[in-house]
Amino acid sequence: MRNKIINKRGQATVEGALVIMIVVLLLLAVVSVGLYIYDMSVYAFAANKAMDMGISKLSSNTYYDENGYIRTELFLKDKEEIQKAALDAMSLATGIKATEDDVIIEVYETDISTDLYILLTGSYNLGFSGLGIRFPDFYYDLTYSYYY
Repeated sequence: MRNKIINKRGQATVEGALVIMIVVLLLLAVVSVGLYIYDMSVYAFAANKAMDMGISKLSSNTYYDENGYIRTELFLKDKEEIQKAALDAMSLATGIKATEDDVIIEVYETDISTDLYILLTGSYNLGFSGLGIRFPDFYYDLTYSYYY
């Protein structure tokens, strides 16, 4: 009679350990997905902050060219300031280490407008690498057209 009771206690311990493992794995999955969504919002914030700064720099660098047309340009120091602002904002992300190569700022001029293009990229390092599950990388881009 005593052997049967001990065996049932051992079975309950094993079942409890299995259930706790599954619950902990699910909890970690929820936390990882939450961190990924948080980092996506950080990237959106960084791109919007960089674009806001770029728009203000474009607005302040408006001039008339030799033909009397209104033009605007973005100087190298302006691009560096925008890049620094984006990197500062991106540093809030938990699973990404952003570098200067992850911030691309381009300016395209046409006859009627100046287009400001900002691209933020990053490789996400968190996920479930043991299971072969990896979250996709970030690519967040914005384009602003400044019409004359």
